[in-house]
This record gives sequence, C-alpha cells and structure tokens, in this order.
Amino acid sequence: MSEIKIADISLLNFCNFSCEYCIADSVKEKPIVDENGYIKVLDPRYDSRGNKTPLNAKRNNVPFEDAAFNAWVATQNAHPRGHFLDLNALTRFARTHLDGWLLTLSGGEPLLYPKIEEFIKDITTTHKIVLLTNASLLHIKKELFELPKERIYYRVGFHPEQRTIESFIHSVDLLKENDTNYIVNYILHPQHIKDGTFQEYIDVLKYNGYPYEITRFEGTWNNERYSCHLPMKDWEIDIIGDYKEYASIIPSDSPGSQFLAITAGGDVFECHNRRYKMGSVYDNWLHLRAINSPSCFTSKNVCPSIKANYDIARKM
Repeated sequence: MSEIKIADISLLNFCNFSCEYCIADSVKEKPIVDENGYIKVLDPRYDSRGNKTPLNAKRNNVPFEDAAFNAWVATQNAHPRGHFLDLNALTRFARTHLDGWLLTLSGGEPLLYPKIEEFIKDITTTHKIVLLTNASLLHIKKELFELPKERIYYRVGFHPEQRTIESFIHSVDLLKENDTNYIVNYILHPQHIKDGTFQEYIDVLKYNGYPYEITRFEGTWNNERYSCHLPMKDWEIDIIGDYKEYASIIPSDSPGSQFLAITAGGDVFECHNRRYKMGSVYDNWLHLRAINSPSCFTSKNVCPSIKANYDIARKM
C-alpha cells in the first residue's frame, strides 16, 4: 500500500461489552431483525397498529428511503437512521469514493450486526479491511475464516475486566488456528497500573505468543482526564513508548485527507473529534481536504486510533 488512506467506520453502536473507555458511546442493545435475519426496517411514522404518530427516532431504525419524508425529518431536527449503518449505502459509498482506501470496521461490536459476514465477503472483493472486534462472537462467525487471508486483518480488543482470560484465549486461538492475520490491542487502563495487573495481562499475551500492541487509555478515571491531546505520562512512555516514530511517519494533514472517521449515523468527519463534517454515506458525497488540526494531531501527541490503524496498514 504505497499511499496509506484509512476510513475508520463505526458500523453500529451496540456492544455485548460495556467498557468505560469505549469511544463509540456504545449501548448494550441488539438490532431488531426480520424472519430472514436482516435488520428490520421500522417506519417511525406509524405505531404498531398502523396509526400515524409524531416522529420518534428510535435506535435500530434504518434509513427510510423516501426523499420527501427525509426532508421533513430534517426540519424536525430528528434522525431516523438510528445507531447503525445501512450496509448497502455503505457499500455504494465505499465503491464510489474510497477506491484504494483501507476500511476499518468497528462499532460497538461489529460482529453483532446480523449477516455481517455477507457484507464482509462482498466488500473484501474490492477493499482490504481491518475488523476491530472483541472476538467473543468469532465462534459463530467461522465463515470469515474462509475469506482470502490477505483481504482481512483482525484487531482484537483485550478487555480483561469484561471476560475471563480463558474465554479470551479461546477466541484468539481461533484466529491463530485458522492462520489469520491479527493483532491484540491492549488498552493500558490506569486501574491496571494502580493494582499492578497490567504486567499479568501483558504476560498472558506473551506466553500465548500473540502479536500485540499497547495503546493509551482515553477517558476519565478517578476524576482525572486521559487524552491523546495531553502529553504522555511517564508510566505510559515506560510501557508503551512515546510514539515518536509515528510522529515522523504519519503526515500531519492525515485527518481529512488520508484518514476519515465515519459514524454509525452515516456522517463523515476528518477524525473522531467530529469537528469538520466532510461527507455523508446516505447522501453519497465526500469532500476531502487537508486539515492540519493541532488540537487533534501534533508532532508530540499521536492519536492512538490513527497510529494503530496506520501500523496495520503498513503490514497489509
């Protein structure tokens, strides 16, 4: 991949885990599906008896494909699309605007999306993808192991506070046994530093021979804010490193020109701070522009999300 371009896509906002540091604001809900296993279309104009009602934009609604209705929705400041992307619209957008881009599919937990394996099988015919997953559902998505190995890379979140070590090892061993390309991402939570368990967790990864990366915790813990916008703490540098290598490799104008963040609502931004809207999956438009945003990306503080995806892109 000579010129690295990455689109970081949130497919949905529900997850079977509830990590306090999740940047997706995930909710523990499942989509409503029809008898064929596809996400059910809910028309918010009608109640269960078919009577017209005021618009109630609920989770789990897919786009209602009616231009006049959508225009009316816009005037009401409501959003009928819910918290997951329509995969047909996403496929159209990717093949129209993202030729040659690496697509990273995240959530929430992307494997919760019904029939997701069908979408991945189709999209990998034109794009390479990185699947960001907690791997807890891989045992029921084994069709993914039949895809060409060079088209899909797994980035597995290691969340020891959400599951047993034994179940995590079982899930990652499925990737290992099926000769997939994968890496385990361990977020260095300050609680693990305080109680000393971080070394135990790193030892688990080393003992099992898993390729792994350690990334910074983002969020608030114990009334203290942690952010890639802030200088790294000494203990972070000691364990993770200082990202200096990436500060010189990743172009400073990546956000908005070579890195995009696409939300589960279909909006396209220059990165996860959602400051500049640059396109829409549903309206199928994209305006790339080079945005050097010092508050988001500087030579001193590399965004862990861009760094992690960039690292995988170099391997693919």
